[in-house]
Amino acid sequence: MSNTRRVMAIVFAAGFVGGFVLLPGTAIGAEVAEVEPNDAAGTATPLIYGDFGVGNIALGEFDYWVISNVGASDLIFVYVDTHLSTTGTDSRLNVYDNGAADLIEFDDSDGPGSGSVVAGALVATAGDLHYQVREDGFDSPITPYEIYQAVLSQLDTAAESEPNDTFGTATAITAGVMTADVDPVTYDYFSFEAAAGDSLVVIMDDEPNDDGILTDTDLAILDVDGATNLANGDDAGGRNGNAAGAVDAPAAGTYFVRVYDGGAGAGTNYRFTVLVNGVPVNGAGPLGACCFVDASCVPVLEEQCDVSGGDYQGWGSDCASTACPMPTGACCAADGSCTEKTEADCATAGGTYQGNTSTCVTHPCPQPTGACCAADGTCTENTEADCNTAGGTYQGDGAACDPNPCPQPVVACCFADGSCVEVPEADCNTAGGTPQGVGSTCATVTCDATGGDGGDGGDGSGDPPAGATGDDENCGAGAACAAPGGAVTMVMLATMGWMKATPRRRRRRDG
Repeated sequence: MSNTRRVMAIVFAAGFVGGFVLLPGTAIGAEVAEVEPNDAAGTATPLIYGDFGVGNIALGEFDYWVISNVGASDLIFVYVDTHLSTTGTDSRLNVYDNGAADLIEFDDSDGPGSGSVVAGALVATAGDLHYQVREDGFDSPITPYEIYQAVLSQLDTAAESEPNDTFGTATAITAGVMTADVDPVTYDYFSFEAAAGDSLVVIMDDEPNDDGILTDTDLAILDVDGATNLANGDDAGGRNGNAAGAVDAPAAGTYFVRVYDGGAGAGTNYRFTVLVNGVPVNGAGPLGACCFVDASCVPVLEEQCDVSGGDYQGWGSDCASTACPMPTGACCAADGSCTEKTEADCATAGGTYQGNTSTCVTHPCPQPTGACCAADGTCTENTEADCNTAGGTYQGDGAACDPNPCPQPVVACCFADGSCVEVPEADCNTAGGTPQGVGSTCATVTCDATGGDGGDGGDGSGDPPAGATGDDENCGAGAACAAPGGAVTMVMLATMGWMKATPRRRRRRDG
């Protein structure tokens, strides 16, 4: 059989709350080869639910196997199958809990061919369960052996349904552990499904009440015809365990477990588990609460929880008493900052939730925008970072460009009288001046007076004409001249907070 681990795909329906049923041939475990050294509990080869191990025992050697997170009072079914060994076959099995400190039970020959069986023993202390395998007597190697095991809840149990004394009326195996009573006259038949090549094993507890009254079970695994023996157990009396297999299923179909009273025991009741490829048929398994990112909870196996991306809360935990943590995600505030919190906390803070499992790295928050003033007085609405990159001045989150809040640049503004004032271009136009362009100043431009006389009344002196009054030099002799630019212009500039500069006169050159 391949060592490839087969993992069952899991589909959870909405509202699913029950136990998870494992179907034959859909193992979550597989054949696991021992990893040397494993001759001490601290170096034990690990197994999980559904695994079975394969190993070799050298002369005088111990092999340890461990299954973790077992629950107190769970039922232990373990079988060391030595029928494939080309050397010795007499095995001894010790089962320990409490960190391999406490021996629960041991056996040296309850299985067929001197194989070892511990069946129906109870876990005393939750935690790690260790199986120690060795050759009984330390006088021969065992090459190879297989160890089949299942740790099952006492709740994972179903009873036979009478009549089931023929393969046609066989009780279907519906739980990890089946219970029944046998009488000296009739057989008990049980049915299960298997695919071609599946490995079939039955592990039987002949003392389910742990009362010293043993049942002598005559055990067989039957082919799909309900008659052909594929594997037999050990029907000797005086033993509290039995097993049959491992045997490969010849074809896909319905197989049968047949149990008969061997007559050498005073008891009549028994219980057993059937393993297909190491997995208990229809066993619920060691379920535990599995929390998902949406805070939902489903009781599943640890391995199923891991495969599904959940957070396993421990073997035996239940969803009713488990508060799964609420998921978190990126929460964007109005100012563009980001924190990771639950959706409810994000809403309380007035943020915008970006979805479960989102992060501030994967879901950066949109940044707020505001008016950005350029040096030329134009306005665009950008983020603060983009505004700074462009060399602008950010006016604050939410600031709008309509109306334009940006301070306008001043320019040299020339008037008809040759005077100059530095005002915003729009104010210059409003006042009837001529803007000289961005970056211009009255110190760098010369404003020409208009009127054709050069501002000197036409006498060539460069001085105002005689008798002229006011500041306007563009007037004739004896004229009463208006204020520069006119009274309206002066009032307008004063209202705007600007004062005209003294005109720069153009002097006529003699000669």
